[in-house]
Amino acid sequence: MARSCLPALLVGAAAAALTACGGARSDSGAAVPPAAAEAPAAGEAAAAGTGEAARSRVTLGAEQEQVALLTASLDDDPNREQIVAFRAAGSTGSPIHVGVIDYRPDAASWQMIWETATQALNPDTLQIGLVDLVGDAAPEIVVRGTAGDDRQTLDAYRRAPVGGGSSAAYRTIARIVAAGTLEIGDAGGGAEAGAEARADGAVAVPLIARVKAPESASGLDLLRLTYAWDAERGEYRLRRTDPVTTPVSPEEPIVELYANPGTKPYEAFLAGPWYRDVPSGALDGGSRRELLVFAPGERLISVYDGKILEQFEWVVSHRPLVAHLDVWARNLTIEAIGKTFSIEAQSAEEIRVDVRGHDPYDRSRGPYRRLTQAEQDMLLAAGEAPEAIAALNGRYRSAGGLSIDFADDRFVWTDEGAVLTGGFALRGRVLSMKFVGPRGAHRGYLTYVVDYAEIASSERIERSLRLTRVEPASTVAGAAAAPVLLLSQEQPIIDRRQEGTE
Repeated sequence: MARSCLPALLVGAAAAALTACGGARSDSGAAVPPAAAEAPAAGEAAAAGTGEAARSRVTLGAEQEQVALLTASLDDDPNREQIVAFRAAGSTGSPIHVGVIDYRPDAASWQMIWETATQALNPDTLQIGLVDLVGDAAPEIVVRGTAGDDRQTLDAYRRAPVGGGSSAAYRTIARIVAAGTLEIGDAGGGAEAGAEARADGAVAVPLIARVKAPESASGLDLLRLTYAWDAERGEYRLRRTDPVTTPVSPEEPIVELYANPGTKPYEAFLAGPWYRDVPSGALDGGSRRELLVFAPGERLISVYDGKILEQFEWVVSHRPLVAHLDVWARNLTIEAIGKTFSIEAQSAEEIRVDVRGHDPYDRSRGPYRRLTQAEQDMLLAAGEAPEAIAALNGRYRSAGGLSIDFADDRFVWTDEGAVLTGGFALRGRVLSMKFVGPRGAHRGYLTYVVDYAEIASSERIERSLRLTRVEPASTVAGAAAAPVLLLSQEQPIIDRRQEGTE
């Protein structure tokens, strides 16, 4: 193990990640005018139903349902526009549409100024992003999704001002579907990678698809399709096709994985903890160890970077290529934060993982090694990790008046007159709490790492909980903002020898 980062991994969230995931052991249209605000460069993404930021400023209508929403600044005015994805309500096979909502001063209302149908069909895999594809500092709307288990889609739209003071329209510049993987390339990759230099020196990024070669019997021989920006035609066009061979390991386990179709065998192969050592940037040349724990049985992915533990709900898996698995996941704490884990198995003990968010700059990739059972045992033993908590039950109170009642998989949160309810899950030492409204509407998540202690005497059992919040700030209105909660519970002990006596 990397010596410089070992102490950080022996305590706290790293142990929680292992114990939590079973890695430690085998066993209407009108609106008030908007306030001027500066939007983040990549906007704020939100899934439908996640609170104030998730509500479209234009009513879609009873026949349509919202799939996703992105709030961002798309032009030079001070208002932030919305990009909304929607589809026909109750339809599982109709295309997902995307539209732009802008404030029209002449009408003093928000209006959908443009919309079109994308190629995507599955709302669980849909991602909306703003990416400067062409290199002119005006980001394009990029919608990525799937149209089946093995087909990925990418639709890109560029702003096209219509003049006369009217709002902008958008036109399609890329419309790609691939029975394989699709990704946005690197502008710094040069001409060989498909990057195109403009006359003003700016560089347009390529779009890259990898598909199975038609003559490949094993499915490991691929074609790399590079789509480049054609400034003359104002669209992306297929520029080159190159053969690619996936590295083949002679190990029997990985060959067996390649030969077994479907997502289940691949998920079973991934189960457990993986790690990579990342240079820390320190002068001594040290490194930190990142843990990535896949728990397909619990539909959970845990990511520990040495300081922060993030947990993701495993939403859906697709296996577009025999050596490749794509997993779409949602952050358990902030549902609007979605990630795509693109995984390529290179041997029985090594995988390459590309983790992407909605923001084009939210991306990390690299090789991960399987954390052996011996290393797991050493990690947990050296860190003296607390035992996993079997259950939470009854009422716990804080000195400040907060109380949480746990019963089965439900909880009631009471604080300063506010009463919040929801469901919870305890995985090892990780407590995930989902808050819901009076009609079941989702209000948000809170996730804690739990430290539990119990002291028993002849008269009572005293239990204490220390809840350390994983996310940096509370996302649930009315919930305590304190990063650490200290709660206790007292249970009297009845002397059964005195029962039935005077």
